[in-house]
Formats: sequence, C-alpha cells, structure tokens
Amino acid sequence: MRRIILSFFAVCILIGPVSAADDVQPTSIKDEVQSLFNTSGTAFDKEDVGGVVRAYLPAATLQYLDGTVLTADEWKANLKKNFNKIENEETRYDVTKAEAIDVNGAATVTAIHEYMLTGGKHLYRTTRTWQVDLTKTLNGWRIVRLKQLSHKMTCDGAPCEEDTGIEKF
Repeated sequence: MRRIILSFFAVCILIGPVSAADDVQPTSIKDEVQSLFNTSGTAFDKEDVGGVVRAYLPAATLQYLDGTVLTADEWKANLKKNFNKIENEETRYDVTKAEAIDVNGAATVTAIHEYMLTGGKHLYRTTRTWQVDLTKTLNGWRIVRLKQLSHKMTCDGAPCEEDTGIEKF
C-alpha cells in the first residue's frame, strides 16, 4: 500500500498541479477592450448614464470631427439630455484594432447607434469611428481620450444630414 501511495505522489509531482485555471486562456487587449465597450453599449441601451461613463476616467475627453472637445462631465450631461429625446436605442461597438504597451493602450472602435426620436417614426443610425486612448487601472482598461475619425448618419436607411436635435454622443 505504501508503494502505491508513493507512486501516486510521484506521478503528481511529475504531472504538476492541475486546476481549472489551467484551462483559462489569457485574454487579448482587443478582447478586454471589446468587453469594456460591450458593457458600455448595454448601459447605453438601458439609458444608464452611470453605466456608460463607468468606462471612462473622470478626466477623459471626446474630440469630434468639427474640433469640439467635450469633457467626460459635458458628455455625461449630453447623454442625459439625449436619453430624454430618443427611444428604441440599440448600440453596438466593434473594436477593430487594439494594442498596449505596459499600462497604456490604443484602439480603433466603430460605434453604431440606432434610435428613434421620442414619438417619431424615423429610424436614425449614426456610425462613428474613434481612435481611443486607454489606460489600465486596477478595475481594467478605462478610456482616457476619444478622437472621432469618421461619421455617417442615415435616416430610414438613406444618407441624411438632418439636425435631429440630439447633442453630441
């Protein structure tokens, strides 16, 4: 019996420890950033301003194509106004590229927002591509800066430039 027990321990030492953690694959920065934006998109659809801005550092900025720069607080105020003007919001984010050096990261993200104005009959779709600067915190990646690279808007599937009264979001 002693020989069986010693053989068992010898095999365990040779094989090494086995745990569920051995099956976990490391995630890439692209996967981590996609997860961050998926969580933010879910909050967007629920009109949860706090959930949306949780992805951002308090000092984060957003720069639009027209040169307008908003602080996170200004953008948060716009979100609150916009959520009172829209309904049937559906948001999707696609992280097309992401890379990191130490705690600094950069990503290219396309944001697609589909919505109707409250009481309206038209479906609007905005598609924006952003250059995103990130930093790794104890709570994961957080957005430091977004710089808009492109913008396209459609109304009922046709290109439009109509002023919907929606603040920058």
